Amino acid sequence: MHIYEVVALKDNIAFKGIESSVVIARSPENAVRLVVNSCNDMAGFERYKTSDFAASSPIDPNDYAEETIIN
Repeated sequence: MHIYEVVALKDNIAFKGIESSVVIARSPENAVRLVVNSCNDMAGFERYKTSDFAASSPIDPNDYAEETIIN
């Protein structure tokens, strides 16, 4: 499992309030899929697609020397 930051692509104006999510997943594709499913559950219908989001490279928690808030 890896930690990913999943961000909404800004050219879609439907993303007010959805800027990024930190997700634990096996792959960037799975991380995006988790966010899309969560957003669609909150919307109550299939509003978002995986192409509406992008995932970062895996985040290594050992890169942080001190405790920090991720999201």
